[in-house]
Order: sequence, then C-alpha cells, then structure tokens
Amino acid sequence: MQNKISTLNLEQALPARVTRNSSSLPFSVPLVSVVIPAKNEAKNLPHILPRIPDLVGEVVLVDGHSTDDTIEVARRLRPDIRVVHQTGKGKGDALRLGFESAKGDIIVMIDADGSTQPSEIPAFVEALVDGADFVKGSRFAAGGGTSDM
Repeated sequence: MQNKISTLNLEQALPARVTRNSSSLPFSVPLVSVVIPAKNEAKNLPHILPRIPDLVGEVVLVDGHSTDDTIEVARRLRPDIRVVHQTGKGKGDALRLGFESAKGDIIVMIDADGSTQPSEIPAFVEALVDGADFVKGSRFAAGGGTSDM
C-alpha cells in the first residue's frame, strides 16, 4: 500500500491540533493519540515505542497491573508517555480506560507485544482523514501474515 499521507492537506479534513513534532512534519495533522494496553511488556516496549511515528501527538500506556518494569521502561523510552493505571481487569477494560483518557481527534490502538507495526499508523490515519469511520488492521488481509496462529 502506498502511503500518501505526506501529500495530504489534512487541515481541510479535520481541525488541526499541534502534534509532538509538528515542526518537523511537512503537513498539519489532527491530534493523534495512540493507546497501548500493556501488562508485563517491559521486554517488548523497546521494539514498539521508539518506532511510533512523529505524527502521533500523544501516547497513552494503560498498565494492567504489571509486575515487571513496564512503566519504568516506557518512561525511559518515551518521557512524554502518559501512564494510566488500570483498576479493572482484561484487555477490553484497558482499552475502554485508554480511549476515555485519550485526548486525540483520532485514536489508534496498538498492542505492546509487537503484533501491530507502528509504521502502519500513518495509513490508518490517512484512511480516517479520507472519510472512513473506522479502520482495522488484520494479519489475515492481503499482505498480512503471522507465524504464531
């Protein structure tokens, strides 16, 4: 899939808000929040957090009662991360809490285990700005794949 987001004038589609590194982008984007539910993902976060694209203005990590160094690793890798402590149980509860906490005009959810590539975020944002109500990635779609299912 060709990524055309850098050629879009996103100001026309949604009201623009300042992003984390907006001065380094050749276009204006709505505020994009990424919600990451995580429980004991300290070993995986170094493969995810540094790869989140600059068009993301907010990263919300919902910690599901981790007993490892998930929170410390997240803060070390991304000092601007917002950590929300889950009070309930399960991924659904974590997602609800993350979505409620996010401030973005567009909210993207990625898993902390690396099953979602942060490099796909611009394509999701582009589809939403182009008018889609909802965008979902799938490892079963053309071009996707998995070796663990």
